[in-house]
Amino acid sequence: MIVILEVTEHDAHERTDAMLAPLRLACFGLSIDDFDTGVSGLDQLKSVPFTELKLDRAFIDGIADHRVKQTITRASMAMAHETGMSVVAEGGETVADWQYLEPQGATIFRTS
Repeated sequence: MIVILEVTEHDAHERTDAMLAPLRLACFGLSIDDFDTGVSGLDQLKSVPFTELKLDRAFIDGIADHRVKQTITRASMAMAHETGMSVVAEGGETVADWQYLEPQGATIFRTS
């Protein structure tokens, strides 16, 4: 099993690629947490070698009945999958949310 270090979008902005790249070279995974809740999510994806995208519960809770959340999440997941990252959805407290997310290729992480 690979060890995955979770880095918030804010922390990734504070750290340089020179600090995070050696961790990837040492076979650590890097997960960008709270994706797109900060100011530079897309910029971080191009400059830091992340292996996992973690979608914030603000986008996940109630997604089954929220068209805008679905659109934002689908686009983020497609981008992650096309760049070789796995996707973790934080939240997904209802069966309907799970049924929407699982076929999209997300691992669901419940925090409560």
